[in-house]
Amino acid sequence: MEYDTKIRKSVTSDPLSFASESVRKRWPVILTGAVDDIYKSIGQTDDAEKQAEGKKIVEQLGALKYEVEHNRPLTPIVDDGFTDEVAEYNKEVAALGNPPSWHDVPWLFSECYMYRWTPSAPRATPSSSSPPATRTSSPSSPGTRTPPTTSTPRRRSSRKCSRSASGATQPTSPSSPT
Repeated sequence: MEYDTKIRKSVTSDPLSFASESVRKRWPVILTGAVDDIYKSIGQTDDAEKQAEGKKIVEQLGALKYEVEHNRPLTPIVDDGFTDEVAEYNKEVAALGNPPSWHDVPWLFSECYMYRWTPSAPRATPSSSSPPATRTSSPSSPGTRTPPTTSTPRRRSSRKCSRSASGATQPTSPSSPT
């Protein structure tokens, strides 16, 4: 990784770490919650196109959850119109070794990767006007994202991270000092 520090990384293979707990317990719950939210939204619309798109997203998130739970290799992020960003993530995955799996990767990178992979699913569904590889839409300015094609509500985490005495980044509850 381009900006690696000299601080030891928290890896998901360390059974005594928060990283291991995250990949095995926390992330599957988060992905299940996303699937549940989208499934509920599907039931609240009569638009057949939105229902089909929602079902496709549920399928993709279910597949991601399965990959995480069963320690499958990290799959490349599909080009969703943010070609340079996707290429950087996929380059980092390739640099981790062949093939990096969910239960043996640096925690912070893999968590960011999971959250980056997640929004690519809605933008890469077939209901958009053109296939993902040829989409011409781009953000209006760097760091700006176009909204997904569904009206599914997104959950925002209120968690913050702080650095422990050893230098490791650890999540804190919203009421904890940072």
